[in-house]
Amino acid sequence: MTQLRYEPAKDEDVDYFRELNHACYSDLVERQFGPWEPSFQDKKFDVKWQTQKFLKVYAASELAGGVWVDEYPDYRRLREIQIHPDHQSRGIGTAVILSVIQESDAQGLPVRLHVLHENQAVSLYERLGFVTIERTDTQFLMLRPKT
Repeated sequence: MTQLRYEPAKDEDVDYFRELNHACYSDLVERQFGPWEPSFQDKKFDVKWQTQKFLKVYAASELAGGVWVDEYPDYRRLREIQIHPDHQSRGIGTAVILSVIQESDAQGLPVRLHVLHENQAVSLYERLGFVTIERTDTQFLMLRPKT
């Protein structure tokens, strides 16, 4: 399994995470919603940056992306996982998700997430035991029951 290390993101990491957001979401947003509007997307990112708990994901010694998990009394929510395209298809994303699942299982908590319909990660989430519990106009709401 891929060796992972996490560090809290700092204010000086904002440019990296903004670029990561573009790299990970521009194609997906265009497939689902139409043209990527950088200024609109940057405004949405700025709100996320102020309100989320960003963690940097290192695979071995390389910064490979970020993950955001919210903790609630009765579940954990995988808010976002972004692995830079240069580091994708190496098992890093799967390893990050499995670490979230493992921590949640240790606490006896299920994991929830929301994923856009056009996101190719839907099949990965299903392979890892997530099931769709609701469908909105734009997203699947998925749950991995506690084990």
